[in-house]
Amino acid sequence: MKIKMFIEKRLAILLFGLLISSACAAELTFSPQNPQVEIGDKITLSVSGTSGVVQWSAIKGELSGTGTQVTYWAPPDQVGTDVVTVLDEADNTKSVKILILPKGMGTPSQENAVWEVFTNRSYVQAIVVSEKTLWVGTEGGLEQRDAATGELVRVFTNLDGLPDNRINALSIDASGGLWIGTYDSLAYRSRSGDWTVYNTENSGLPNNNGSVWTLSIDSSGGLWIGSYGGGLTYRSRSGDWTVYNTDNSGLPSNSISALSIDASGGLWIGSYGGGLAYRSVGGDWTVYNTDNSGLPSNNIEVLSFDSSGGLWIGSYGGGLAYRSVGGDWTVYNTENSGLPSNNVDILSFDGLSGGLWIGSYEGVLAYRSVGGDWTVYNSDNSGLPDNQIRSLSIDSSGGLWIGTRVGIAYRTASGDWTVYNSDNSGLPDNQIRSLSIDSSGGLWIGSRSKGIAYRSASGDWTVYNTENSGLPDNWVYTLFIDSSDGLWIGTEFCGLAYRSTSGDWTVYNTDNSGLPSNFIIALSFDSSGGLWIGTGTNGIAYRSASGDWTVYNTDNSGLPSNWVSALSIDSSGGLWIGTQEQSGLAHRSVDGDWTVYNTDNSGLPSNTISALSFDGLSGGLWIGTTEGIAYRSASGDWTVYNTDNSGLPSNSIGNLSIDSSDGLWIGTSVDGLTHLTFSQKNPLCADNLNDEQCESLLTDKRAALIIAGGGTDDSNTLWDSTAAISDYIYTMLRKRGFDNDEIYYLSPQSYADFNGDGFDDCIVDAPATPRCRIKAVPNPIDERPTHVDDIRQAFAWAKTRGKIDQPLYVFFINHGSPNRFQLSKDNNLEVLEFKAIVDHRYLLFWGIAATTHRSQSRHYQQHRG
Repeated sequence: MKIKMFIEKRLAILLFGLLISSACAAELTFSPQNPQVEIGDKITLSVSGTSGVVQWSAIKGELSGTGTQVTYWAPPDQVGTDVVTVLDEADNTKSVKILILPKGMGTPSQENAVWEVFTNRSYVQAIVVSEKTLWVGTEGGLEQRDAATGELVRVFTNLDGLPDNRINALSIDASGGLWIGTYDSLAYRSRSGDWTVYNTENSGLPNNNGSVWTLSIDSSGGLWIGSYGGGLTYRSRSGDWTVYNTDNSGLPSNSISALSIDASGGLWIGSYGGGLAYRSVGGDWTVYNTDNSGLPSNNIEVLSFDSSGGLWIGSYGGGLAYRSVGGDWTVYNTENSGLPSNNVDILSFDGLSGGLWIGSYEGVLAYRSVGGDWTVYNSDNSGLPDNQIRSLSIDSSGGLWIGTRVGIAYRTASGDWTVYNSDNSGLPDNQIRSLSIDSSGGLWIGSRSKGIAYRSASGDWTVYNTENSGLPDNWVYTLFIDSSDGLWIGTEFCGLAYRSTSGDWTVYNTDNSGLPSNFIIALSFDSSGGLWIGTGTNGIAYRSASGDWTVYNTDNSGLPSNWVSALSIDSSGGLWIGTQEQSGLAHRSVDGDWTVYNTDNSGLPSNTISALSFDGLSGGLWIGTTEGIAYRSASGDWTVYNTDNSGLPSNSIGNLSIDSSDGLWIGTSVDGLTHLTFSQKNPLCADNLNDEQCESLLTDKRAALIIAGGGTDDSNTLWDSTAAISDYIYTMLRKRGFDNDEIYYLSPQSYADFNGDGFDDCIVDAPATPRCRIKAVPNPIDERPTHVDDIRQAFAWAKTRGKIDQPLYVFFINHGSPNRFQLSKDNNLEVLEFKAIVDHRYLLFWGIAATTHRSQSRHYQQHRG
């Protein structure tokens, strides 16, 4: 056995990329885009956008068939890659790389599942502009956008350095760095992109669950931090921390909601329950509340200075207050002014005109001019698309950006309105039910009640509805583009429509065709050009390429329900049918034989099927249900993934789709989008390695041990660092082709999130039962400190891997000394114990060197005698 503990500066694996170049015409498109096939097996390849006769050629494999669709046969004994090229009569040519895998590599392993969950960024909490960048803080991460166009550049989440994806406040310092207040703690992203996280453990932030509400930077570069329940914190530019609260200062409340610095450098502090406080540069405190001032409410929402130095104060329930530089108070409310609501959440001062924009979540957009005139804008008297105002921002030209519940509006300084939503983007409706992309890159969009929109690759929009086209119904349920780029449209009430590439329309309904119902839910084409049509009330219809109709329902076939919710065709031409009404899954073979699968006779977790997706590589079927996901292999084995035994965030599945890298996209009904992958080997092989390296990566046996020591007790202040380093090592191994079942992760904490999506990745092997599997295990093991016996078990696992073909990597992370490694507070791994664990017949022991903390490891050579 060869053991290599991580000591070398870098892993000696060289990745060589095979670059495929061709004079490919942009319109030629392969399907699948990234084909994979096992040795000796076949795969169907098709190409669209060709002109005239098409010629196919392969370097290693064999091809059968003609035209735009052929069958590729992989060589029987050569793992690696192949290249298939097409050439049409117009001299358009394009090549596609095919990954050839060993036998058995296509079937996914539950242990190797990697779950990545994507957050919802629709709720915007904070906006700040830095030069040409618009930073947008949301409840699902940090967006970087182009300030001129609003175009999204990148999204940062906890995967990139954020301590929490829920962002409350943003502030830019003089160097261009970004301070980010989150629900969990504080983060700083430097101009160069480096991240630093400040929390209660590594900084002077108060121990208040870390929630940062508001931020403000003073002229010296110091940062004022207002938190919920923890009072006010100041971090100087040199990194010194000071905490102010109701016990040690004049602060009237520890819940700080707003901060603003005046021209003298004094700090105004808005609080919830305590009113308004002022801290002078000299450190003197003054409190303003409803008892001793003109403040109309002690619940402060927002603060903003005007050009004269006067302070505008938005409150909850008390309206708007103004305090002049001389200390005079004026209150504006619904009774004495044009203010339409006494709940003022947002203020934006117009530096060009001197006017004040006022917004509220409860239906307010008002403008108070410098002369005191009021104007109220609503959806009836202006271009405002909705009365619920979420955010305001004034640009350098004096234009106002307004975020509403149903889109974004822009009002120029001269009063012109532009609304960015369904009215001008080309979308007929904001409620989208289906999408389909044609070969030219154009996007077809089906809406809930207002027809279809088409957005060309160049950005031009066209809307089709019942008034201007042959569309029979504006309620569109499903879309499907056929091989000739014609568009098939399933509607909710008026049947099936077809629009040819020349713009001709044909409608099929119960009156003029063999369609059994006008309620169309699912569409799928077979290899002969026939169309399978799933309906919501009357089963399935099949329209052959020649136009003949056949109907299958519960009376004349093996279909278990007439409510068909999903369709998918497998590589043999068989049809998989998902149904509702607790009727399960059906399969119709090419020969017409029917088989029904349900919870009684199969591994299905539920009889309510919502989505299907056929895995062309392995021949398996992914099945979305109301109780998680099931996978049925080509050999008939079942695997179920749910919230109890995996990283799936919800058991209610809405949609499934396999991407070009064989990853599975999962749309859940209540918990967003999830991406499931199983191995990095195939992408690495396809993109970077030659045939010899690829075969080695796919077939060699390998193993690695990660041992996170030190323990999770309070006395171990390094545990968070230990866990972070351990997760980083896991990520590094994954990127170098290690699968989950080739890594043994030993940690006293059963939770680990190596991909940074905030969910348990279910990768810890021992000693405790991983949290994601606790409900699925009869006698789960609780979290406990790591013992020497656990190290023995880890090396015993390595021996079960058999004779490995590559070094065994072992990572010890935490405290150590020349003769021991700390496993937990009361447990050490002594050097003699480690020698006893390691088999001297095969290993040359080099000893364990000490480090003060962090990680330690050593390199062992295999004895080859």
